Amino acid sequence: MPRQSKEKKVINGVGTGRRPAPARATIGFNSSGQLSVTPNYYGKPLGPSGGIDFKNNQLTYGNYQNGFFNMQSVSFNGELQKAVTIAELNAYKEYWSNITNWTVKVDIAKEMTLDWIKGSGNVVRTIDNDRVTDELKDAPGVNKARDFFYNKYKEVENLKGASVTNYSSGFFGPKGAYDAGLNPIRQFIGGYSVNINSDGEYLYFSVYNRTSFKSLLFDIGPQWERTSFGPMGNMYQYYKWTEQVEKYRYKIK
Repeated sequence: MPRQSKEKKVINGVGTGRRPAPARATIGFNSSGQLSVTPNYYGKPLGPSGGIDFKNNQLTYGNYQNGFFNMQSVSFNGELQKAVTIAELNAYKEYWSNITNWTVKVDIAKEMTLDWIKGSGNVVRTIDNDRVTDELKDAPGVNKARDFFYNKYKEVENLKGASVTNYSSGFFGPKGAYDAGLNPIRQFIGGYSVNINSDGEYLYFSVYNRTSFKSLLFDIGPQWERTSFGPMGNMYQYYKWTEQVEKYRYKIK
């Protein structure tokens, strides 16, 4: 009676009456739940075998002798547990980092909103805080402006001096508010226009937004300057950042 580790199936034409091709592999599976792969030559296994013990969650190694796979188990449970633990810790850190970043952005949006309501703080603001500008780099209107820029200059050999000005993100409206979701920065900014300039190596983005009573009502109603009436008077922001030119997107000499 054959032993349990007896090879049950060999793939490569063995036993089919055909001469097997050289330099392939013998694949074996036994009743112990081990899958093994062994290099072969004309159907004869040779060299070391490697495989998986599915029942015991173990890697195996060994060789093929007289019709049997002589395999030994290599436990990787300890390494697997270590990897799982590290992954869990990284996920935990990322989760709380995201929560922290989001609360910071809420505070920034809240502060600017209160300044606008009260008519306090600077009327014109330039913002280059990464936590704020990062929320705009992948915003729909910015993506469209970036695509427009590269399409406009796709046949040039150098982007030095290239620019796009006053590219509108379009009407924000209820749909824009819905798409912005729980993103506090995008909710505060609403609609905006995008300016892009290049020195050939970098793109310089400047996103312009006017916070007003009119924009609060989705472009319905009045607006006024702070010099006329401070509370809810117009407030202007410029959000700025720099990106490396994506040279694959335009013609390069």
